[in-house]
Amino acid sequence: MIILLIFLSLCSTQRIKKEKLWREDIIYTNEGEKYKCEILEITEDSIYAVTELGLVAFPRKDLISFDIAKKRREGLWVTSEDITDILLKEALAIDMSGYEQMGYVNIWTKKKLTILTDSSYVYSVRLIRAIIKEQGRTAGTLNFNYRNNEEDFEIKFARTVTDDGRVLHLREAAIEDISIYSQFPPYENLHERKFTMREVRLGNILDFNVIVSGKITDESPYIMDVTLGDSTPTLSGMIEVVAPRDFELSWQQWRIETPEIRRGYGIKILQWRVDDLPPLMLESDSVPPPYILPRVVVGLADGWGKVVKRFRENLRGDYTPKAISPKEIYEEVLSSVRFVEVPSFTMSSYPKNIKEIENNCIANSLDKAHLLYAAFRNAGYPVDLILVRSKERSVVAENVPSLFQFDGALVAVGETFLDPSSEDNPYGWVRPKYQGTKGLSIRRKGFVTIPSKKME
Repeated sequence: MIILLIFLSLCSTQRIKKEKLWREDIIYTNEGEKYKCEILEITEDSIYAVTELGLVAFPRKDLISFDIAKKRREGLWVTSEDITDILLKEALAIDMSGYEQMGYVNIWTKKKLTILTDSSYVYSVRLIRAIIKEQGRTAGTLNFNYRNNEEDFEIKFARTVTDDGRVLHLREAAIEDISIYSQFPPYENLHERKFTMREVRLGNILDFNVIVSGKITDESPYIMDVTLGDSTPTLSGMIEVVAPRDFELSWQQWRIETPEIRRGYGIKILQWRVDDLPPLMLESDSVPPPYILPRVVVGLADGWGKVVKRFRENLRGDYTPKAISPKEIYEEVLSSVRFVEVPSFTMSSYPKNIKEIENNCIANSLDKAHLLYAAFRNAGYPVDLILVRSKERSVVAENVPSLFQFDGALVAVGETFLDPSSEDNPYGWVRPKYQGTKGLSIRRKGFVTIPSKKME
């Protein structure tokens, strides 16, 4: 029985009228009927096609055969015969024998940053992976973070090529977007876009491309800080940066060769490549931390002195403490606003105004450190504000000056380092995630080492 899908929208009806030339596919039924149509999708049970009747679902058990007339535009691919993307065609031809012990294998990974002449940027990730074993099915659920107020996120495509040659495109219902810190309205900026690809099964190939776009500004000094590699093999990978030729760039890399630099008409291109990157074995199936992966950081050229100067100019507001001694001032600030664990790079690179921090009654590490810094400064104590980066995010790229690298802040009074985050932090105690790291001193306009100290 042929099922006519009667929920066609007016938009769909108009599309059918405008695209009659696409009705060159043919479906042959067991009853001897022939339908000229446009095949939209092939599943295990049915073929969905646009005919003169509208959108029709043809049960495959009722069909003798079907013919697909010609190559299609990328978003209309139905079978592997339609595919015109060279990278994907090459990936489909790779012999995956020898990887039987892996859940999945990353065949191709490319992370690319394009900077335009107005300092806007487009960051994209293209990944093609093969599902090898049943436990690799989790590799079909992807999530990416973006800053909602400064950036736009787009899934350019996400498709599965099945082992029997079908091309299955991502469905809208499989996409979810959530605000990660929605419970803290003053810090509700970081979003997660999550999607699950179709038929993530043994022998199938997944191929997706996502794009994040925004603009580099003083308040949002974006840099690309990316890694290659996984807990499974990566056959080929590339990190690429394209920028106007007259834009000066700074970069730093770890565990990867220096880039190939090419120059074209009005642009320059930096490329870092890896081949046959082995799996990074961990005790669990978690993603390997960045400090053991090939890593590249790239941004517009700047100087730490200039970065610090702009930061100081954006410290706004005053706070006069009631307490007198350093320890009492610390305890006063610690209890005056509640700490929330929201990394500073997800918001502005500059702290909020002191009055706004007090009114919010909550503060992340940077804002709470700003409040304590203002309190000590008004009380007449020699004080320094130090921007810091968590160990789990790897070291600061000192060759790439940008506030975007930091996720928190400390305060130093004399030789004592203070971490005014959790209300339970004792005076002089710094959380282990910052101990032993390098922080940017606002007073010294350079880096200092955060001391390590055991909890007494």
